[in-house]
Amino acid sequence: MISQVLYDPINSETYGEAVELYNSAANQIDISNCNLKNRFISKDVTIPANTFMQPYSYFLITDTNFNQYKDNQSWPSPDYQEAMTLTNSNSGVALICNNKTIDAVGWGNITNQDLFEGIPAIEVPEGFFIIKN
Repeated sequence: MISQVLYDPINSETYGEAVELYNSAANQIDISNCNLKNRFISKDVTIPANTFMQPYSYFLITDTNFNQYKDNQSWPSPDYQEAMTLTNSNSGVALICNNKTIDAVGWGNITNQDLFEGIPAIEVPEGFFIIKN
């Protein structure tokens, strides 16, 4: 599942975005070739082949150059980096695997049902994560 989203970093509008996944299962999960979809791009990020999440672990997907531009240097390094485009308002991100939406998080006033479950989150201030329970 998507556990956290940083869509509006303080230090950069180009390199500081991040999406964290969490594997709540007791078994390893193959996330090879899964995609992150956003409001404008159906395959914004494609996770490479032979990528697995260990049981009860996190997987951090970030924009390129995240370590250089992250708001807080104590944040972990990414597990995977690729150019990413997350819109700062009225948007969302979905994890798509085998053409199926696995999870989605939306924020603001968005109507695209593919990018959120339930209701969209309230937009958070610059530099804050949306944390999904």
